[in-house]
Amino acid sequence: MKYLTQQAGSSLVMTLVIIMIIAILATYILSLQAVQYSDTSVSRYSNQADFAAYSGMQWAEEMIKTGQGNQLKCNADTINFTLSGGTTADFHIKITCYSFSIQEGTSSYILYKIDVIATKNLIANSQITSQIFSKTFTNLP
Repeated sequence: MKYLTQQAGSSLVMTLVIIMIIAILATYILSLQAVQYSDTSVSRYSNQADFAAYSGMQWAEEMIKTGQGNQLKCNADTINFTLSGGTTADFHIKITCYSFSIQEGTSSYILYKIDVIATKNLIANSQITSQIFSKTFTNLP
């Protein structure tokens, strides 16, 4: 009986140590999950910013090529608008267009440069995701 009384309470200590180790491992695993979730969200918003900026670029290029550029004068003019609907909803698009007349021998053409910035405020303005595209093209067929 003397042996049993010396061991009294040791199982409680071992149980508490095991629970402590499990709690530490669980905390570590949950923190890894949180980081992975955050990385995934950033990647998703980055892809959406790419799509938003690219759609703004396509819009500006189409306005110029079809002659509907009365909204976009291309003399360092800036147009701002916000997309609505789909995965690019609430992205703010800023398009700046420049045009340069080029004379080469007897030929002349116009060189256009378009800069597009797509931004979106996330989580109560504490995070911002953005993408910038630039493109240069001519009015030659």
